[in-house]
Parts: sequence; C-alpha cells; structure tokens
Amino acid sequence: MLVCCILALSALTARAADDAGARMVSSVTFVVNGSDIDANYGRNAESLDRIRCFLDSIARDSFPAITSIEYTGYASPEGPAAANALLARKRMAALEDFVMKAATAPLPDEISRSYEVKGMSSLAEVIENSDIAHREEAMKILGDETRSDEVKINRLRRARGGRIWREIVPLLEELRYASVTFNYVSSEEITRLLSGKLIDPVCVTETEEVNEPETEIMASADTVDSNYPPVSVSRRPFYASLKTNGLYDLLLIPSVGAEVWLGKMMSVNANWSYAWWSKNRRHNYWRYYGGDIAVRRWFGRKAAEKPLTGHHIGLYAQIMTYDFELGGKGYMGNKYNYGGGVEYGFSLPLARRFNIDFTVGVGYLGGEYYEYTPIDGHYVWQATKQRRWFGPTKAEVSLVWLIGYGNKNKPKGGNQAL
Repeated sequence: MLVCCILALSALTARAADDAGARMVSSVTFVVNGSDIDANYGRNAESLDRIRCFLDSIARDSFPAITSIEYTGYASPEGPAAANALLARKRMAALEDFVMKAATAPLPDEISRSYEVKGMSSLAEVIENSDIAHREEAMKILGDETRSDEVKINRLRRARGGRIWREIVPLLEELRYASVTFNYVSSEEITRLLSGKLIDPVCVTETEEVNEPETEIMASADTVDSNYPPVSVSRRPFYASLKTNGLYDLLLIPSVGAEVWLGKMMSVNANWSYAWWSKNRRHNYWRYYGGDIAVRRWFGRKAAEKPLTGHHIGLYAQIMTYDFELGGKGYMGNKYNYGGGVEYGFSLPLARRFNIDFTVGVGYLGGEYYEYTPIDGHYVWQATKQRRWFGPTKAEVSLVWLIGYGNKNKPKGGNQAL
C-alpha cells in the first residue's frame, strides 16, 4: 500500500510538472566585460528579489518540490570568442552562487549548467526589433554572407564614423545576461490538480495564508530587504582620469587636470596651473596661475570601443593672471584675463592605465595688462593695454592616468570580452 502511494504521488508530481508547466524563470544583466552581479544595474534588483521571494515561498511550503534547476550564462558576440565563452560561464556561476546563498531550504541535485556566446543572428534580432536611426544599414551589413562575423563587427564599428556602433552599444545589454529556471511542484498545485485546478507560482509574505488568492509580491527596484542574504554586488563602471600638461610642466608651470565621463559620448574636463617664481634682486618673475574647463564630445571607432579614448572636440572657457619679467620690461595681468574657444584632440592609449592626449584650441583671449620697467629698485608703470587676441589659445600634450572601475585599455592584440 505504501509503495502504491509513493508511486501514485510520484506520477502525480510528474504530471503536475508536465501539465502545469510549473517553472519560474528569472534573469540578471551584466555590464560590459563584467561577471559580478550588480543589484543596481538595470532591473536586477527586481529579478533578485523575485528569486529570493520564490525560494522563501518554497521553503514555507509543506511539500517543497523544486524538481530541477537550470542555469545559463550568455555573452554578446563582439570580442574574442574564447574570452566571451569564459565570461558567459562566469556569469552563469555568479547567478548560481547567488541562488545557493539565497536558498533557505535544500536544493535538488538535478542541476543543469550551460553557457553560450550569442551569435550574429541574436545581434541581428535585437537590432531588427529596435528603433535605432540606422537600423536598415546595420541589418544590411549583418546580412552580408560574404563577410566573416569579425569583419561584420568591424564594419559596424566604423560605419558612419562610429555613429551606428554607438546606436548599437545600448542594445547589447540584452545579450549579456544569465538566467535561472526553477522547475517545481508545490503542495497547492497537487491539491488543485486533484480538483481540476492549477495555479501559477505564488510568492507569499510571512502573514499571508497559502490558500489566499494568488498574488506575486515583488520588491521595487530600489528596495532591499535586510532579512535576505546580501548580494555580491559589483560596482558600475566609472571612467575618469587625472592628468598633467607636459607643455606647461616644461615651462616650469606645474599643472593638474581631471576629466569625468558623463555618458553618451560626453565628458567634462578641467585643468589648473600654478607657478609663482620670483628673484627680486635679479628682477626675474615667472608668475602664472589659471585654468580652463571644457565640455567634450567623443567620436570615432576608438571612442565607441572605450570611453576617454580617441577623437574629441569641445568648447572651453579660460581664466588666468600672470606677471612675467626676465630682467627687463615686464608684463602683468590686471586681475583676470579670460578667453574661450573650440578645441580638438586625440587621446592615444599607452598602457592599461595611461593615455597621452594631444589637444589644440582656437578662440579669443582678452583682458587688461600692464607694461612696466624696473628702475632703481622700483617698478615703473609704462602703459596699460588691452589684449584682444584671436588665434591659438590652448595647447596640451598631457600624460593621462585612467582611474575608475573598468577604466582600462584593452591589451594589444585582442578585443575586450563582452
């Protein structure tokens, strides 16, 4: 009799799983070249809370029956295939690690694991379903059967000066994810199967009764319940740099600068220089301080591949004061001189964390200054003049130190895995 009951219950469980399609699927997305789960990225917080909630509801069930679990990791197709395959596997492992830590009841032994690098067909599908401006041109490039996948990616990167690739980059997030599928049967499903009714997975709170109407409770994307185990959270990529202008340094005017990536191919850059050298007896004065701030727009293939790299154009504003005299006639700015203009530059990778940036600017520099002459230990004013200069007003050959999480140049000889 006992054997018959066990066999009947097993058959009923199998039928419930087959007929009801009892499964819960959830997925998390990843940043470029990342395999750590960031709860603050995309809709990950919602997905993670859904997994926790489901596991808690199973643990409270009088008949816990997760029959099997399936984990799958994915990577987008651009970049080296071997590196992408490794990245997909790490993403799968990261999600499995989260589930193991979040589980409050034993998990089944039947677990399948797989990982996959999405192909060109997946990329074509997300582009075709998008509303990017150059969708038809991108689809034409991908549909060229005479080209290899690598050539297709490179053509997309270069097309229209990198504009098409910049449109595609946000879509690639859909291909960088890991998913978990819980195949399960609950006691409610078995009971309702016997009465001819089947229910969907439910997620109940501590105060809810199981036989209440089914309601899936999910935390909002910016809510974290402190009763749950913490998520292994990675930081968002952050792109910034510190720099010094070598031209100013050669002129004994120490300089320091900083730049921050704003996203959407935009950055803000600021520089400050200060030198206040003097030898009164020899009438040598080398005094200068001032700075500039610029808003930059990045473009081209290198800029599309890596922030703060490649071509950039921008608008800048300057302010400065000075006092220069080398034993003869001197020139002293009256308070602050000011200027502004248009700049162009190129930031060239040197090493994993270093670039060299070449920038020139053309614009206007104006302000009042004094001419004076040292006579008998005194500085005799000669004239007050106005400077109204149109032409080159900015020059940089800067050594750039890249800072921030994920802000590294790719090694020579390979693309960054995605």
